[in-house]
Amino acid sequence: MNTSGNATLTADFPASYTAGLGFTPMENLSIEFDVIFTQWEQFDRIEFDFSGSPLPDTVEDFNYKNTWRFQLGAEYLVTDAFALRAGYVYDQSPIRHEYTSPLLPANDRNLFTLGAGYKYDNWTFDLSGMYIVTKERHGMSMTDGVATYDVDFKGGTTWGAGLSVGCSF
Repeated sequence: MNTSGNATLTADFPASYTAGLGFTPMENLSIEFDVIFTQWEQFDRIEFDFSGSPLPDTVEDFNYKNTWRFQLGAEYLVTDAFALRAGYVYDQSPIRHEYTSPLLPANDRNLFTLGAGYKYDNWTFDLSGMYIVTKERHGMSMTDGVATYDVDFKGGTTWGAGLSVGCSF
């Protein structure tokens, strides 16, 4: 059996447009607000062309919708070397209700972030945390080839943490 061949993937990825406003209302405090519009409707499908391969050509449709994302963040410089950060994001899901599935039930979500940064000589150290709350989604269905089942996503939460170390030279 020939297991080699060529694969070509064709997709139109979405354009995103961002507008932001940053300001310093008082010494050592900076605040930024951003709005992002993403044209997910452009990313309607991925086409896989497996020439010279036993795999069949396939097309995966997404039926996404355009979305908005709103972000607000603040940074307070405690000292010249130490900063505290906080943020909030409201992120719309591009998945239309009629195309949700138990494999990808995510809906609109709220993201809350906290962080701290420290600079020492040429080194930077950043620690961050994020808490994500995903809205509920009802009325999905799943088919196993024999029967169709009603499925509800009861909402979800996710915790994330990050650590970054950098050196400039």
